[in-house]
Amino acid sequence: LSTGGGMPCFSKNMELLNELGTTIYLKLSSSVLAQRLLNDNEERPLIVDDKIDQLMLFIKEKLSVREQFYNQSQIVLDEKSQNVSEILKLIKHG
Repeated sequence: LSTGGGMPCFSKNMELLNELGTTIYLKLSSSVLAQRLLNDNEERPLIVDDKIDQLMLFIKEKLSVREQFYNQSQIVLDEKSQNVSEILKLIKHG
């Protein structure tokens, strides 16, 4: 299950997710997230007209609030450890 970015931050959603199964936070830098979102901004109304500078500022602001929830995930993978084999190995041995 992949949730929307803000979903784990409301009520006790992160606690519930952790009770329901293995949670994984794929932690990426704001620049990587901005590049990914810039390529997909027409599907995201909050950022549809943003340029790269605006988008990076938006992401940094959101991460500063949300990361405390994301970091409650049972597994946190930074950019360097986000390859398919590493992710599968962690999930398998959870």
